[in-house]
Amino acid sequence: MEPADGLVIIHARLRNPDVRDQFWSRVEGYLGERIAPTIYELRIDDWDEGAWQEEVEWIEELLAGTREAVTVWLFRDGKYARHSISGAG
Repeated sequence: MEPADGLVIIHARLRNPDVRDQFWSRVEGYLGERIAPTIYELRIDDWDEGAWQEEVEWIEELLAGTREAVTVWLFRDGKYARHSISGAG
């Protein structure tokens, strides 16, 4: 079993085809694995500081003005945080 620190799990059930295509095109460029049609898993423990925050900001911009949402679980220091990134805000 691998340690969870640095693990990110993304759940994105996106209805808008343009948003969905842009989102998955970018996310699948990460070094990770699509483990289900709406779920992607990757590790960010070796990313430069601030790189993950830049990706979160990109997702926020992509979803802005839509009714779409993405849920992210981030595992660090033996704990996890769940965030919902939503376009309706």
